[in-house]
Amino acid sequence: MESNTDVHGTCRDIDAVWHHAAVVGLIPSLHPWIVRISTLLGLPAVTASLDKLIERQMRKYMEGKQPEGSEGTADATFMGALLKLQQKGKGTYEEIRLCLSINIMAGSDTTAISLSSILFYLYTHQDTLRQLRTELDEAAQKGIISDPIKFQEAQKLPYLQAVIKEGLRLHPGVGTQLTRVVPKGGIVIENQFFPEGAEVGVNGWALYHNQGVFGKDASEFRPDRWLTTENEDLGAAGSFAFDAGPRSCIGKNFSMLELSKAIPQIVQNFDIEIKDGQWENDCWWFVKPKYKALVKRIR
Repeated sequence: MESNTDVHGTCRDIDAVWHHAAVVGLIPSLHPWIVRISTLLGLPAVTASLDKLIERQMRKYMEGKQPEGSEGTADATFMGALLKLQQKGKGTYEEIRLCLSINIMAGSDTTAISLSSILFYLYTHQDTLRQLRTELDEAAQKGIISDPIKFQEAQKLPYLQAVIKEGLRLHPGVGTQLTRVVPKGGIVIENQFFPEGAEVGVNGWALYHNQGVFGKDASEFRPDRWLTTENEDLGAAGSFAFDAGPRSCIGKNFSMLELSKAIPQIVQNFDIEIKDGQWENDCWWFVKPKYKALVKRIR
């Protein structure tokens, strides 16, 4: 953000990885052939720049230097914690490197997509924006929240949490199904039997825009639906943006922490003017919103 550039080409690499995964995920047998052909042609791996960045940061830590962009001690970073485990014999160097790579690829775009979409909906729905600012201002006056707000404090603000849920509902970060394999013996879902080995899944976009669950205004941004409903189906669907079950997103709580802390700070300190009130979506694996905006500091 400080340089206003894609440092080390990291964002480009992340996009390339998910573009590749979206296509090859449908036909997995293509992957080894693409790798072989790329190697023969001398083409770099799609993660080349990202791999170099991770290697450089890991070397700096192991040499006792401060990794780029970090504050405090290196041991306080996620990478530092993993490398300390590796030094104790818990995991290999390559396993740590792959873990860091996955964290960057899977954990960066998702929260950024959610934050971008929630801000778009907020600043194109001025009544909702005013209501959220009122809740934040009143909470600040009563000493309920700090500056910057703490996660535990943000969780106690019902309208803020409703705004986050509604943003995640209208614009789930993942645009495809995250399927599961039916276990031995098969399973019955909604009176339909699925044999073992079958792949089943639900697309979040289909679920969250289902009028049978969310009503005729399912396509509208209306955070109040989360405050007044007694619909059990609605409550159960509330966290599906992170998938469901034992293999749901392991970064869900961290993402909710980021959203719960970032949105109040932005809303209280900035006005955002969305150009033409429109956006475009780039959909491969993730559904990335793109829009132009003018940001003005108000406090």
